[in-house]
Amino acid sequence: MSDHETELVPSLDISAALTPEAKEKRLARMREVEDEVLQLAISNCAAVQAFSQIRPSDENPPESWVAEFGVDGAEKKLALAKAGWMPQKDAPFGAIQAMQIMIGIAKARGQSVRVGTLELNACISLPAPTTSEHPGPVVYEVRDISDD
Repeated sequence: MSDHETELVPSLDISAALTPEAKEKRLARMREVEDEVLQLAISNCAAVQAFSQIRPSDENPPESWVAEFGVDGAEKKLALAKAGWMPQKDAPFGAIQAMQIMIGIAKARGQSVRVGTLELNACISLPAPTTSEHPGPVVYEVRDISDD
């Protein structure tokens, strides 16, 4: 197995037996693999975000995509961009997973991530509660008091 092939079966934890140099080399390789996974996730998310450049009914990718990515690359980008037109509940798992990978790696690296958040300041006026559990403000009976 070469240095750049990944193992399908996890190996035993031998980190205690590794020299500091071997540990450093192993961590560097792990970071390389993480960078590769992150780059692929970013690329897939960018393709999904290209949904506004197509119509959901398009059968063929735009010519500019073919010129930039070739026929195969443009068709892959078209497939992902079509996912951007789908409701979230129907979106392909791969598109959702790409976003989750990006967020996970960014958080693991200590970067701040905000996805899909919108802050809205609003003031809502509601009537006073009038249930038996919440009867509302106390209203006292008004009586005239005479000195007779």
